[in-house]
Amino acid sequence: MPFTTEQRDQLCHDMATPQDAVSLFLQVTEPKDQAEFFNIARQLVHIDGDYGTQEQDVLLALKEIHVKGINIDALVDIVSLEFEDEK
Repeated sequence: MPFTTEQRDQLCHDMATPQDAVSLFLQVTEPKDQAEFFNIARQLVHIDGDYGTQEQDVLLALKEIHVKGINIDALVDIVSLEFEDEK
């Protein structure tokens, strides 16, 4: 994937310095992006087959924030528009 120098530097920094998943999640504003963030976090937690207490706590915190922030009306509109695009 082609990254700019700034993006590559940020990725290297993030890999070398553990980041707080909840703080990162709170920076995501688009509902679809939030859902993707949550799904990727869930996959990363389960990928090694070891679902530790710390991982459970982080996922529960992310899920709580994600569920509280869901705008059901906006999601219904998005889904409706996507179905119309398919016609």
